[in-house]
Amino acid sequence: MDIFGNQATFGKVIGSDIMERKLGNIVILKALKEFSFTDKKSFLRILKKDEISKKDVKKGIAMINRTDSKKSANLLAKSFLDKAKKELKGLPDNKWRGLLFEIGDFAMGRGK
Repeated sequence: MDIFGNQATFGKVIGSDIMERKLGNIVILKALKEFSFTDKKSFLRILKKDEISKKDVKKGIAMINRTDSKKSANLLAKSFLDKAKKELKGLPDNKWRGLLFEIGDFAMGRGK
């Protein structure tokens, strides 16, 4: 959610995954799959720069915003959360299990 979140809420500079060239960011990976050949080339050109400017980050975020990568990443995260909650139901019903449910819900909601 580094791409879309609110810096004050998220606690991280928005776009820092672009600045740090983190190709493991699921939103970036999904956007790369959706980009046209030209957009993919343009986005990768940004990531290959020696120094990525704020203008480059804004351009990269704008490119990502034109894809469905946020929705796709959220659906993937929700499916993992649902699987985790299903497994947690097998644990004893106590405050610790409840806390694990709350952590999952918090993680899902922190980028919104």
